[in-house]
Amino acid sequence: MERICDGAILGSADEYHNLSITLSRKNKPYQAMLVCKAGLKTWLHNVDLNADVIRYAMDAGKVKEASEFVISYA
Repeated sequence: MERICDGAILGSADEYHNLSITLSRKNKPYQAMLVCKAGLKTWLHNVDLNADVIRYAMDAGKVKEASEFVISYA
């Protein structure tokens, strides 16, 4: 997990997404959020990762971090 989050292990956007889902299903939303944030360093415009990081941040009670990923079109 640490090696993924620090960028030592890279993957496709789908691999980050799938790992975050697995962590979420194991009731680890904070870790799922960290995986999504790591994936977004490479896959910045991936819709799934952007949605996931907001959802898992909210599930982990990290409202401020979730709000950093909300895009305003106003």
